[in-house]
Amino acid sequence: MSIFGSARLRNFLIVRFGWIILLSLMAVLPAASQTQHTKPTASEPTPEPAIPAILAAFDRYEVVAMPEAHGMKDVDDFILALIRDPSFPGKVNDIEVECGNSLYQPVLDRYIAGMDVPFAEVRKVWRNTTQPMCGQSGFFEQIFPLVRAINQKLPTTKRLRVLAGDPPIDWDHVKTR
Repeated sequence: MSIFGSARLRNFLIVRFGWIILLSLMAVLPAASQTQHTKPTASEPTPEPAIPAILAAFDRYEVVAMPEAHGMKDVDDFILALIRDPSFPGKVNDIEVECGNSLYQPVLDRYIAGMDVPFAEVRKVWRNTTQPMCGQSGFFEQIFPLVRAINQKLPTTKRLRVLAGDPPIDWDHVKTR
């Protein structure tokens, strides 16, 4: 068979295959578009305002987890708004952050408690971690002072604690990969 003949056969098969796909889609799509949308039943989730829903989760569960935003400002802002909610300290006692070197937990505890700790020392909590993106995040520049400010208005027994969740790595002693 010549090159022209094989190309012609290939083009014929491509066009034929395309028609088969198009006809199949035309048969399936109208049926899919005509499906009835039913109202959610009681067992299906329904949307509700996020902050009250998350705070209500603390009434049912001992631990409520949320991911850190990793540079997504809208999620960062949401987490800060959640912490600012007046009912937050009544529901929560500990906030764990993955971007926190637990080697500096005593420094973080003193800062959050309102003691005189230079912010340059506090920065080590999230800058000296095993998570490279943490050192660049402006979120931690905001969350720690926010929790500190909230704690100054609370009785000692109701104060929030921030827990550094990263392993206690002393980078001054790490010499190899």
